[in-house]
Parts: sequence; structure tokens; C-alpha cells
Amino acid sequence: MKKLKVFITGGSGMLGEMINLYITDKFDYVFQYNTNLSVLNPKLSVKLNLSDYKSVKNFLSDFKPDVIIHTAAISRPEICESVDYDEVKKINVESSVYLSEYVNKYGIKIIYTSTDLVYDGEGNGFVSENSLLNPLSVYAKSKLESESAISSITNKFVILRQSLMFGFSKSNSVNNFQIVYKKLSESEQVNLFEDQFRTPMSSIQSAKIILNMIDTEFDFGIYNHGGNEKLSRFDLGLILCKIKNFDVSLVNKISMNSIPGVNKVKNVSMDTSKIRKAGFLCESTEQSVSECILNYENSIKI
Repeated sequence: MKKLKVFITGGSGMLGEMINLYITDKFDYVFQYNTNLSVLNPKLSVKLNLSDYKSVKNFLSDFKPDVIIHTAAISRPEICESVDYDEVKKINVESSVYLSEYVNKYGIKIIYTSTDLVYDGEGNGFVSENSLLNPLSVYAKSKLESESAISSITNKFVILRQSLMFGFSKSNSVNNFQIVYKKLSESEQVNLFEDQFRTPMSSIQSAKIILNMIDTEFDFGIYNHGGNEKLSRFDLGLILCKIKNFDVSLVNKISMNSIPGVNKVKNVSMDTSKIRKAGFLCESTEQSVSECILNYENSIKI
């Protein structure tokens, strides 16, 4: 049987790194990167600037993917806020247009990772896919614009509104969870928001679900993609302490309003029942944190 050909953008990001770790030779695949090749196999990777339409078009014509997994983005909110929006749009929106046009032309499938931040977070949480969309940051605005572009160009799309993602990375995509783990392991104090709520999920769980979507038949459309529990970063820190027996007194509660910078949402915890009913199950946060730690600690022993 012919293998499905899969093209994954953002291969050197944290999610791309986990997809790279768990993908198997069941598929014929290539990972895209632009500047950081460190976590990828050079033989299964392509250096490609997604804002270069001609290069993207030429690559797709040569590789002829059956499925595109589009995770690439300028994802750090502070960077998005500090540069001209046209620069953000080149990567976060225009690349989605190019890829969707190819998807529509050849009748293939695209899986796109958006963000829970397209919701404004002003309600009581557990927002559904039909809840009010009101992005408060440049990053979230660009992701919603990308959603609109994809859904207007092709009907063979899966848009995943990715929740707060935690885990470990060997690339430049070090996240807050990894920093907290390192500080607590060295008996340093950490300050974590107690008043911002999300439905966090690990990069490992997200990657496993996305890989399962490649050759699974289910309805196209928009899905909230996150964990099953409404938690603050402080709550997540306590779970980490419980699993690793770190000193809980090192974890300090702070308000998100105490940190200046980009707009912060209050409560974008999501109702993820739609994706679960489609058959894509997620482990509990505690199980996911344990899985991430085991994976990371085993990897640094090698």
C-alpha cells in the first residue's frame, strides 16, 4: 500500500519537535524549518521560508503531499506586538493562503493549529467552537485571520484551536513550563498567574492526536484542542510539584495584571467535547505532566 505523504511546517517548534519524535515510517514525511535544524533529521527536512510563495509552490509541486500539517507561526506574543503587522502576516497568514490553495487544487487535507486566544476570555470559560471570537493580541488576530483564509479557500480543513501547551524542548522553543521545572529543581522561587485560566495540554498529547488525525476519517471543521481541566498556571505548577516532590512553598501566586506587556486573557478554558466525540482522547493533566517529565528526563540521560 502506498504511504501517505505528509508535509509538516514548523518542524523545529515545540509541537513540531514532538510530531517529529512520535511520527513513524508508516508515513512518507518531510518537516519544514527556516532557521533551526537542531532537532530534525536533515534527510527528512527542508529549509523553506514560508513567506516565499515561489519556493513554497515549487516544493509542494515536487513533494506532492497528501496531508499538510501547518504548525509554523511567529508565536511569541511579544515579538508579534513589536514588529509591523505586515511582517507577522507574511508568516502567520499568507503561508496559510498558499498552503490552502494547494490543498483546494488537489483535494488533499490540511490540519492547522490555531490558538485558544481567538476567544476574548471575558466569560465564565469552557467556551465552545461557536463562542464569541474577539482576539486581543496581534498574535491571536493573525491566527484568526489565518483561520478565515483557510476556511474560505478549502473545505478539507481541520482547524485546531490549541490551548496553552506545556512540555520540554531541545530547540529554541523553551516555554514557561520548562523554565519553571528548571527553577524548582534548583530550589528557586517561581511566580505563576493564579487568575488566568486555560485548558492546558502537553505538546506530546497534542502531537499524538494530530498524528492520529492524518489517516482517520472524521468531520472536517473547527475543533477546540486542549486538555480536560480548567487550570491556572499556578495550578499547573502545583501539579508539577506533586509529581516531582518539589517544595510547594517555592511557588508564588501572582496576578496576570502585575506583569506589563501584551493583552492577557482571563478565562479561555475550552469545552473540548467535540474533539473527544470525534474519537481523539486526551489524558489527564497529571498523567500528561508525568509523561512529559519521563520523556524529558530519559532523553537527557542518553
